[in-house]
Amino acid sequence: MDGRLVNRGWELDPSIQFIVSLDNVLIYRADAPGIRYVVFVVNPDGSVRRMEHEEALAWLPKNVPGVTVTDGVIFYKGNELTRNLNFSQVDDDGNFYSTRTVYQGSKDLGTISSSTDVHGNYLQSFIDNEGNFWAMDFTEDEKQSLVLLYSGRDWGYREPPKKAVTTDSGLRIRLRASTDAFVLGSLGKGEAITILKTGETATIGGITAPWYRIKKADGLIGWAFGGYIKVLE
Repeated sequence: MDGRLVNRGWELDPSIQFIVSLDNVLIYRADAPGIRYVVFVVNPDGSVRRMEHEEALAWLPKNVPGVTVTDGVIFYKGNELTRNLNFSQVDDDGNFYSTRTVYQGSKDLGTISSSTDVHGNYLQSFIDNEGNFWAMDFTEDEKQSLVLLYSGRDWGYREPPKKAVTTDSGLRIRLRASTDAFVLGSLGKGEAITILKTGETATIGGITAPWYRIKKADGLIGWAFGGYIKVLE
């Protein structure tokens, strides 16, 4: 193809630079006169719709939750999409990650350190869509089984943290706000916790309440059903 990069029949233009992907929407920065953004919408069948500046600015706020446009500039959950950086990921709260450097708005919040095991070996790592940091290690026995090391974030939320207490024992802390999600731990009755984020409302066991992203006193972070949590402030 004459040295051009092509994916499923559509050409990747070298004159535009990738900013971030929001699900199936890819947002690029362009340097051409009168064109600040180029947006690609990737369909399930692999076909792609390309939109340039004005069309993209009109389409995005109507079709991508969290996107707004002010004075010709695209924002995602309050963060501007015009910095001269390439973001590898954006989490559910609009915090951006460029490799392991984290940005909130235009503020550089720091870099997540690379992890090593007890032998000093580098651990491959990644960040999920909630900003949780994961590192991959292997057991030291002959099976060399894969182990995932989890570290939930407690920064970058769009609401202030709130103090709370549990009203029943055995309340499970889950990786996601779902009853079928992996269980990270549990809470005892009367245990003090911090609510980091309010999630979607659900009805479980006849009780309707929101899911909360919570932090235990020992630092464990995950999701717990709010039907058995009393907010104190």
